[in-house]
Amino acid sequence: GDGKQPGNKDYVSAHYVAKFAQNGKVFDSSKPTEYGLEETRRPAFAGKPIQIPLGRGAVIAGMDEGVATMCVGGKRRLYIPANLAYGENGYMDIPPGANLVFDVELVSIDNPMSGQLGSAGSLADGFKVAFGLIVANGLVEFVTGHELREYIYSAIH
Repeated sequence: GDGKQPGNKDYVSAHYVAKFAQNGKVFDSSKPTEYGLEETRRPAFAGKPIQIPLGRGAVIAGMDEGVATMCVGGKRRLYIPANLAYGENGYMDIPPGANLVFDVELVSIDNPMSGQLGSAGSLADGFKVAFGLIVANGLVEFVTGHELREYIYSAIH
């Protein structure tokens, strides 16, 4: 891409397709219905790029490292060895020792107060909990600033 390269703590938005290196089977994507997978995100985020807070361990190390050196508008195929993915333990449907391939398109560098993080971006540094990227069994879900405020409100009242 010919756009800017993100800093090591920037928030970026990216589309991706995740496959097993061994057989090319797609197991996750930011556009799951294009690959015969079920859309598990809320309708507001369906088919949209995911937002990644770089350098914070929110995604597997290979994805974090590979995306951090991209430029906006760029596309890259990341070959991620198991030790930079889910290691010898695996994770959910990903078997132990699995090498992965991620096709990634860096869409934008985001202000943490914008997009899918909402105002949660400013609270993430303080709380280290809820900028809200949850990756489990192919599910990528974002907690909005409103949901975070509701949670905090209910927790303190």
